[in-house]
Amino acid sequence: MTETTTTKNDVLAEVERLSELARTDNAKYVEMLYNDEIHTGYPSIDRPWHKFLPKGEFTDFYPNMTVFDYVRSKPDVTKGQNAFSYFMHEISYDEMFQHVEECMKVLTDMGVKKDDRILCITPNMPETAYLFFAASQIGAISDYVFPAPESDDLLVAARKKLDLFKREKCKYVIALDILYLTAIAPNEQEWKDAGLEKVLCFTAKDSMNLKATLTYLKREKLLHGKEGRKAALAASKEQGAAFAKARENSLFDIRMLKDEMKRCKDVIPQEVPYDPDQLCVITHTSGSTGKPKALPFTHDNIIFAGEHIIGKNHLLRWHKGTRSMHVLPFYAAYGVGNVFMGAMVRGITLVEIPSPNVQDFGALLYLNRVTMCGVIPPLVNSLVTNEYLKDKDLSFLNWVNVGGGAMSADEIQTANQFFADHGSEAFVCQGYGMSETCGAVTYAVGGSNVDGSIGAPQGPAVCAVVDPDTKEMIPFEEGQEEITGEMVICSRGTYLGTLDGVSNIHTKEYFGDTYVLTGDIVHMSKDGIFTFSERVDAGFTRYDGFKVKNPGVLEDVICGFEPIFACHITPALSEEKHGNLIKANITIDPTVELTLEEQMDLVRKIVAEGFMNNPDLQIRQTPALFHFRDEFPLSGAGKVNVKAMAKEGITGEEIRVVVDESNATNSTFEVLPPEK
Repeated sequence: MTETTTTKNDVLAEVERLSELARTDNAKYVEMLYNDEIHTGYPSIDRPWHKFLPKGEFTDFYPNMTVFDYVRSKPDVTKGQNAFSYFMHEISYDEMFQHVEECMKVLTDMGVKKDDRILCITPNMPETAYLFFAASQIGAISDYVFPAPESDDLLVAARKKLDLFKREKCKYVIALDILYLTAIAPNEQEWKDAGLEKVLCFTAKDSMNLKATLTYLKREKLLHGKEGRKAALAASKEQGAAFAKARENSLFDIRMLKDEMKRCKDVIPQEVPYDPDQLCVITHTSGSTGKPKALPFTHDNIIFAGEHIIGKNHLLRWHKGTRSMHVLPFYAAYGVGNVFMGAMVRGITLVEIPSPNVQDFGALLYLNRVTMCGVIPPLVNSLVTNEYLKDKDLSFLNWVNVGGGAMSADEIQTANQFFADHGSEAFVCQGYGMSETCGAVTYAVGGSNVDGSIGAPQGPAVCAVVDPDTKEMIPFEEGQEEITGEMVICSRGTYLGTLDGVSNIHTKEYFGDTYVLTGDIVHMSKDGIFTFSERVDAGFTRYDGFKVKNPGVLEDVICGFEPIFACHITPALSEEKHGNLIKANITIDPTVELTLEEQMDLVRKIVAEGFMNNPDLQIRQTPALFHFRDEFPLSGAGKVNVKAMAKEGITGEEIRVVVDESNATNSTFEVLPPEK
């Protein structure tokens, strides 16, 4: 802005002009930014964070390629590098390209065509990646779901997967063999009635050579002892036999990927040329009402999330030869957009971790000699107290990306000191993103690496702050150092179309551009650095990164059981999990008295009927703590003080619920008495 612009209308006119320039002549707009010619007060226009980024990273570009063609177009970073490490079996990019082409033939032979949707019940394994690229290259859409069973009743668990299959109009299923047993085998006729005919399966052993097999056995013994290894082998044998029997008696044409790759070698795959509107993947949000909500993405969205946010970022230590721990899954947008595609466009080796947990994370990080990892806060916090790492040299580790939740300044300083004490130059790089934006849009790197902050926008992504009530964009006034409000994001990682006529993202247009409303309150400094404050809807992030949105839904479920009188859901920080558990604070009808055993029986009933076997809720929404209270604390205004209960954390008076969510064959729960 020039000094002659004095009225609000003049400012808004200039904002409109510059917004249009950014869309029509991005190069000229960027040139003006770096010449310090733009000063409107509106951060979405002034983009004060540009000072942290080289001009080349700030400039947008469109490669006009499919995701697979884009990775193949980068031999300068992929040639001679390994794409995956699977129990120390190293798989090169050239081998990956070959396997993708083989998988394209397999899918073509199955009858998969352009726009067909494939429900993918698969963890992080090399085959998951091959099939993602293969499906997208022939125009099909991979629809990823939380792979483990979501109930202790396998019929209920299978029906939850079937509901997604029908709701999202899928035609085929790809599944890990043991997940077929939990997702489809219990109700095959219902799946057949829904139109399923062909299923493609692979096993955890398909990418294992002798070295990988021996590595797996050694690690099982190291991590879980001789008995643990023995149990794992027995379970694997039992599951293999069960799948073989299920396949023999199945109503479906079940094809095994490894066999099909050999059989289909002469098939000519039906590749589909690049189309800017072509979808290639569907991921899911946590779901504010219980059911996961579908988020589709195009090739352009995925490439933007991988290349602009990760690949071109000179401040991130992602470079050729890096070994990145692949923990975050494909069903999470950050997992497929930033972690997976970001690695692929940089020639990085992804160390595949099919079933990660907090207990094993430190040992796996060390044993795999990973140089970087993109993980959730609890996994980082767990390293500090990990006995296995107590005397270990971590000098090989040089980068730690954190998302899916916020670490405090104290937690970051503690983690950074831990890395330094163990010979590592790594430091916590916190960021922010959403499923809706296909992952991260900010990182605390370089000049924006302020302890406790979530950093500044990266690449061409734009963030701003709006009034939480009116949704009006907030500008900086003269002399103002910080503004506070709801964060909004404009990013080409966001898919702005609909899936079957429905959009599951909340957006609003500002100055001709579409922004996602995040529902998160943030503080923004005049330099464009953001710090997370709280959720607008009182939601919070669970220890594993799962977003507990709209807690009122859970409260309504619990209040549906007699003699519950009232319920308030709060987060409760767990030292064991290094993150938040879901805590249900409840009161009962004052005319009723319950013994401890009766309270525990009631909790069992609530968990079993209200959560585990509720087709409208996800297993990760199950409260881990139930606190029966005589009354709720009140604020000075006489209202229930939910924030005070949240500050209490875990008191030891809660009835505890332990849910096994990681078991691929069944999900179980146990109700335990209070520790006090």
